[in-house]
Amino acid sequence: MVINRIDRGWAAAATISCALAVGGAGACGGEATGGAAATGGGSNPSGTGGAAAGGGAGAPGSTSGGAGPGGGGGGSSTEEEWYLSDLCDTGDATNAWGPVERDRSNGEQAADDGGPIILQGRVYSKGLGMHAPASIGYALGGQCSRLQAVVGIDAEMKNAGSIVFEVWGDGDLLLATETLTGAGPAESIDLDISGVQELRLVLNEDGGNGSDHGDWADARVTCSARPAELCPRVDPPIPTVPGYELVWSDEFDGDGPPDPANWSFERGFVRNEELQWYQEDNAWQQAGFLIIEGRRETLDFSDVDRSGWRDWARNRTVAEYTSSSLHTRGKQSWQYGRIEMRGRIVAAEGLWPAFWTLGNDGEWPSNGEIDIMEFYKGRIHANFAVGTETRWQARWDSWNREVSSFEGTDWDAKFHVWRLDWDADRACIFVDDEQVNCTDVDDMRNPDGFAPFRQPHYVLLNLAIGGSGGGAVSGGTRFPTHYVIDYVRVYQ
Repeated sequence: MVINRIDRGWAAAATISCALAVGGAGACGGEATGGAAATGGGSNPSGTGGAAAGGGAGAPGSTSGGAGPGGGGGGSSTEEEWYLSDLCDTGDATNAWGPVERDRSNGEQAADDGGPIILQGRVYSKGLGMHAPASIGYALGGQCSRLQAVVGIDAEMKNAGSIVFEVWGDGDLLLATETLTGAGPAESIDLDISGVQELRLVLNEDGGNGSDHGDWADARVTCSARPAELCPRVDPPIPTVPGYELVWSDEFDGDGPPDPANWSFERGFVRNEELQWYQEDNAWQQAGFLIIEGRRETLDFSDVDRSGWRDWARNRTVAEYTSSSLHTRGKQSWQYGRIEMRGRIVAAEGLWPAFWTLGNDGEWPSNGEIDIMEFYKGRIHANFAVGTETRWQARWDSWNREVSSFEGTDWDAKFHVWRLDWDADRACIFVDDEQVNCTDVDDMRNPDGFAPFRQPHYVLLNLAIGGSGGGAVSGGTRFPTHYVIDYVRVYQ
């Protein structure tokens, strides 16, 4: 689409194009390995990378040259790029649900309750998250020449939502997209805004706004000077819990691999005849989250010696999916207290995300397993397991509930808090403060009398695909898919 700004006395073409899909998925759709790359540069640590049109590969979700002094990416050599999410707005923003989010998708309630911005499988570190109808303005003072962004409906809405994205300058409509839907591609915007005093970004609903989470990913302006005061988002403090002291946490700040002082990785085909090959490449920190990415991709093992593999995996010559599984074994473990995780899952067929613990001593299940959260086959599970007289056969204390029975629509589009409250007598699992399963520690003993819930446990986070629990992968399950963890905290 091209819109000419002839009403301002000159013509300047504003071009919108489909976001480029890394991995050769095509310019206007298809499944992207590693996601869509925005015009203007940037790279994704989860994918095959590659520079997008207009810039070189930079930090995850960043523009070529970055924001602020020293930035590049268009205009004269004296111009610099500034992310809109780092600048103060005009103070009159409107949003259908909750506030406009900086460097987050829309969370619908309080500030900073959204997730990472994800469009077409790519995770962006910078941008604005809104819910149509919505509007936000910036006083540029005529100092900027260019607006760039990738726009679309956030992946958390799956195929739902329908939005028209608009850019206004000094009361004039400069650009309007066609109606974008959750099932369609994201689009790149590269717009001449020379001379604009006040820039306004607008979302309009099209046929209802129930799932209209619209992202302005990597939204940035190229200017001769900083156009406004800096107002970057600030992480809220970790709340105190009455009766507890925070003894350990990982807030997943910074970009790059998870902290090796806390986390190690499982590798290969590990358990439950699952389909994914676990590898380190599928997990990283970005925008204040741990991202575990499940990909549909093929790894060829036909020339690999598989004699040492598990029986059920030995005949596999390829892996059709990859993912990551992280654990704190040998690095961090705890006996008793509150172990808590805030995260967002995708409740799709064939996916099996989990947040769980295992005891330090003994083989499974005699070391004890606590499934603080599992999802598979349409249900949320919370389980305890100990050993039996039969090796590798567990005795379970289980609970589960259909996701569709939880209050609210799009339940898996939102973040939830799963926690374990555990002492020498009882262990109880909660979902969003609702107690869902409790067990008596003394009753959960192995046949030899050992109580595995009276020893330290370590934490695991993983996204499995298929297998004996996950079930068949549906044709409607979209890849890449993301299990997003905001934090893991331990109180005692």
